[in-house]
Amino acid sequence: MLTEATRKEFDEAFNACVAKLSPKARDYLERTPIILTDEPTTEMLEELGVSPHQTESEIYGLHSTIPLQQRKNWETPLLPGNIYVFRGPLVRLAKGRAQVLSQQIEVTLLHEIAHQFGLDKVS
Repeated sequence: MLTEATRKEFDEAFNACVAKLSPKARDYLERTPIILTDEPTTEMLEELGVSPHQTESEIYGLHSTIPLQQRKNWETPLLPGNIYVFRGPLVRLAKGRAQVLSQQIEVTLLHEIAHQFGLDKVS
């Protein structure tokens, strides 16, 4: 369980990372709800095919919508999906290293934004 101090430190690092993103990425994020939460829910993990008891697999973020390339022209336009960023897995990955945390938050955000545009494998 994360402490309030850890959450505050994470949120400050998150905001700094968003400020460093390209104008195009920031524009997209202004139209996309970003939900910061400590851990993915059991339902999210099950949807992804990950056992809630599987500790070696950490999920850092999740984008929840149909990618633009997979939408049909005749379908009702969808709102941008939510981007979930999970504090706990990213904090555990960083192991107290602020620079690693900032880098991984940025990678996670860019990865989830890329999913909106139909890119499956993003490095």
